[in-house]
Amino acid sequence: MNDNFLAYRFPTPLGDFTAIEKQDYIVGFLPSNRIGIKIIKEVQTPLLSELHKQVNAYFLGKLKRFDLPIFHGVNGFYGQVLDYLMQIDYGRSLSYGEVASRLNAPRSFRAVGNACSKNPICIIIPCHRVVAKTHIGGYALGLEMKHKLFALEGIKGF
Repeated sequence: MNDNFLAYRFPTPLGDFTAIEKQDYIVGFLPSNRIGIKIIKEVQTPLLSELHKQVNAYFLGKLKRFDLPIFHGVNGFYGQVLDYLMQIDYGRSLSYGEVASRLNAPRSFRAVGNACSKNPICIIIPCHRVVAKTHIGGYALGLEMKHKLFALEGIKGF
């Protein structure tokens, strides 16, 4: 592992997640079995502790918007999509097409879906809130997890 990456694993109602910090930014938050780097040593920094605290509050329904310094590291249109997703409120969903339209690229709904699948900071960047026009759509972490996040946030209709 690169010494610039700091990692901290903790349990959530959806299983163990690992948070990754680099240079005072959260750069990753994924299920521990999906982390693409080998974790040699875990540490609990003030930022990773704050992330843990906010994630716990989110799962208790007490936190609607995360307040953490994040850096997703995704460029171009995909990066614009991930930035935009932070504007989707807790308990709401938008279709891939709606996100594309709001980014002035109405025909890029498939690219929106691809961008969501590249999200390295799950839940905090709420790609789970993006749906297909007529159904729940996909989710890189699996539809079961997306359904659980929808139930937690009270998102209905899927």
